[in-house]
Amino acid sequence: DLHVFDLAEVPLARAPEPAPFRFQQGLDFRFDEADTRYLQGLCERMAHEAQQAQGDDTASHLLIRSDLLNLIGIVWRRFGSEFRRCEAEGLHLQPHKQAVLPCIRYVTQNLGQELTLGGAAQACHVSATHLAHLLKSETGKTFLEIVTERRIDRAKTMLVFTSASTTEIGESAGFGEPSHFARRFRQIVGSTPSEYRRRQQGAGSRTWVE
Repeated sequence: DLHVFDLAEVPLARAPEPAPFRFQQGLDFRFDEADTRYLQGLCERMAHEAQQAQGDDTASHLLIRSDLLNLIGIVWRRFGSEFRRCEAEGLHLQPHKQAVLPCIRYVTQNLGQELTLGGAAQACHVSATHLAHLLKSETGKTFLEIVTERRIDRAKTMLVFTSASTTEIGESAGFGEPSHFARRFRQIVGSTPSEYRRRQQGAGSRTWVE
């Protein structure tokens, strides 16, 4: 789970693929109707391929990677000059500094464990009060909001790209009891984990049928 904040010190020339995620807060990605349909098709194909994969399915992994690179290439063709401008002007992730980056990394690497502000502060070698202030001022979010956001992101990814049960996914994302996972997921996403998975599977299936 490499978080985009981990790329703060990596030159764009060395890691061009994550550029759309590094600069998304400063750019407004807009595409014409044809590109939008094409990009949506790529996303649905990746979701469908992930649902069909069984175990260590090298072919599926390669196909998904190919479609993902295709998608990133389209975004680069449209916004490449803007990405380079943002990097040249030092706009990428500049506000997220000091203890914020290590905190985000700590949260991402320990989602399956119990996470507390005090524990994160200790890992980042700052006081809990100072870390709470930095997170709020630099990201606009509290520590709990960041943890929940990252846990939901992991759960959504696992629901779409793995065949793990919702119980296993809830545990991996750090939600503990299945009922707590289902309740929090529904509050934030608007559907239960199972409904979300079925909806994503249906989207992929429709694309292939068409």
